[in-house]
Amino acid sequence: MPEKVQAVHDAPSPTDVAQLRSYLGLLFSYSRFLPQLSTVTTVTAPLNQLLRASQPWKWTRTEEQAFQASKRLLLSSQVLMHFNLDLDVVLSCDASAYGIGAVLPDGTE
Repeated sequence: MPEKVQAVHDAPSPTDVAQLRSYLGLLFSYSRFLPQLSTVTTVTAPLNQLLRASQPWKWTRTEEQAFQASKRLLLSSQVLMHFNLDLDVVLSCDASAYGIGAVLPDGTE
């Protein structure tokens, strides 16, 4: 596994709010590449609730499942990679009434 992917794969569960914020920052920095992350509330809702000041820190099975599900999203092949000048470029585009998208595949169509 490439180094950054391995780091996400091996990332331990957060043990406090600061670690959770750091992880969620990483997750949301890639959110535009994660399909429907904002609508998959079962993934992020339990984690976001722990960020509330009125919510005491309690890492349960629910939060662990949400954490693991979000890691699977980050590790999936649907997350785009950074542009690499050494790869051939094939641009695949699609549009709809509410959005437009483009994908630069890694050499396979």
